[in-house]
Amino acid sequence: MKKKRLILLIISIVTFTVFAQAGSQKTIIDEWTDVEAPSRPELKPVTVEPNVTALLVLDIQKNNCNQQRRPRCTASVPKIQSLIAKARANGLAVVYSLTSSASAADIREEVKPLGNEPMVKSGVDKFFNTELEEILRGKSIRDVIVVGTSAHGAVLHTAAAAALRGFNVIVPVDGISASDAYAEQYTVWHLANAPGSRRRTTLTQIKLITIKGTTMGFEQDIIETGAGDLKITFIGHGTLMFEFNGKVIHIDPWTRLADYTKMAKADIIFVTHEHGDHLDKKAIELIRKEGTQIVLTDSCAEQVDGGIIMKNGDERTVGGIKIEAMPAYNIVHKRSNGSPFHPKGIGNGYIIAFGDKRVYVAGDTENTPEMKRLRNIDIAFLPMNLPYTMTPEMVADAAKAFKPKILYPYHYGETDTTILVNLLKVRRDIEVRIRKMK
Repeated sequence: MKKKRLILLIISIVTFTVFAQAGSQKTIIDEWTDVEAPSRPELKPVTVEPNVTALLVLDIQKNNCNQQRRPRCTASVPKIQSLIAKARANGLAVVYSLTSSASAADIREEVKPLGNEPMVKSGVDKFFNTELEEILRGKSIRDVIVVGTSAHGAVLHTAAAAALRGFNVIVPVDGISASDAYAEQYTVWHLANAPGSRRRTTLTQIKLITIKGTTMGFEQDIIETGAGDLKITFIGHGTLMFEFNGKVIHIDPWTRLADYTKMAKADIIFVTHEHGDHLDKKAIELIRKEGTQIVLTDSCAEQVDGGIIMKNGDERTVGGIKIEAMPAYNIVHKRSNGSPFHPKGIGNGYIIAFGDKRVYVAGDTENTPEMKRLRNIDIAFLPMNLPYTMTPEMVADAAKAFKPKILYPYHYGETDTTILVNLLKVRRDIEVRIRKMK
């Protein structure tokens, strides 16, 4: 009897021990709770060739990309909009997708397709039961840039499908979105690490994407604003190009300086006055497209149809951008007959608001009282070309008065820019930047 009880006791102890050990072992779910997030991925600069690259814009629709359902998507739209504008301006193919039940009218207005841009409709894999591969092969596409929503839906499955079909996949991480950051992180990790996609996927940011040949050798600066980056292209003389939030803005385009058949089409064109090196009708026609708005003076409107006339002192908003027209005229420098090269009330300078940055493009002018009364200018372009505009001393005088944070002398011809640099070298509140703006 005692032996039987001892055996039962041993069996009980063994059974308890086995079940206790089993209960103390972690399940796979328990293990997941201890998983550490992977380190942030390396984002690489990318240069693409326009003739073999397509931009895929996936499912950015009013019903799924809004503040209520997916605010992270709404936040990504301005950068995607700028990438679309850059792609179009430089000849990249742009291809759109929709969810299975959507129509073209459901695409958000900011990123809507042009009439000739193809569109496919499918579930999460945009290659499935669509002509997407045929479209890309027909255009000899080798590389695809993928943006859109949701990250773990259309972006993940379409990017992976593209890689499996032999396309190189470029994913700007600030151009994809989901309802939460984890889904975005997972998508990026999967594409960069999973067999089938990892060898063909490059992670980047929109601002790190360069399109081959787009700068045409011109210098560029990037200025950060509270509403996205402002890209400035220094074309020369009094001619500039700005890119901001998907919009391309040309200042006094002049065909003597650039091949405007290859330049980005304009959303807005500013013309400061009627002289031929500022008002070039051929350049305007080459970059004008449907919907281009032209801001100009009364005298310029006699030569260019359909413009928005602004007079000295006018303020208005054009294409969502606030603009102020400033007087631009001579006080000291005059022709042999005593008339100023630029009479008062004829020409404009423009203050253009890019997010929280105010950019002053002065036009052909001297250091006028109106200029010297300016305040809160972040970036100023001041002309320095004798005998038509200012001496370096006049530019320095104006800069000391209104204190722009960054000063670009432009339209400076053969003037020695080092004179200006030396005049302002003790001013820590004004950064003088010299670019190729003869």
